[in-house]
Amino acid sequence: MSLAPHEKRLIELAFFYGQDATQSQIQVWANFLAPKLSIDELARAIEMYCNDSTNEWFPKPVTKLVDLIHPKTSADSEAKLIAGRVVEAVSKFGHPSPGQAREFIGPVGWSAVKAYGEWSYICENLGVNISMGQFQAQIRDHAKAQIESGASHYNENQLEHRGNEKLGSLVKHLSEQKEMER
Repeated sequence: MSLAPHEKRLIELAFFYGQDATQSQIQVWANFLAPKLSIDELARAIEMYCNDSTNEWFPKPVTKLVDLIHPKTSADSEAKLIAGRVVEAVSKFGHPSPGQAREFIGPVGWSAVKAYGEWSYICENLGVNISMGQFQAQIRDHAKAQIESGASHYNENQLEHRGNEKLGSLVKHLSEQKEMER
């Protein structure tokens, strides 16, 4: 019986740690890992795992190997990356290239840009009338809210529609307040 490449690597890893693993265990682990990690990524994950002196046993669960190559990010860290991309896009693409900027920033970041006041306004005013630190914090917070609400899974048109709905309800609320004051 020939072994799949992922199975061979896992058998080598079990041997390295002096662990006994049945063929069925190896197959289950390999079947779990194969769609998540290429054979090269698995080899790199195993090397990283083995080079960490705190690891004394075969990695159980084997999801630890996936996490080495594809670490999970928190909403905070993802939002910080998005805010950084928005600022980078201002200097990289500037006012004349909103399409390239939007592609670089991504839908969640672009939603934050639109909520802040459009691309041209940001390009013209960032660092002049808009405080860099305050801008990044607001973009980060907007992006984090979108991520936590699950909006990062929407496409850009859905994000824009949701933003327009909120803006429309705010305008309606303000006009109703103004009417009541009269």
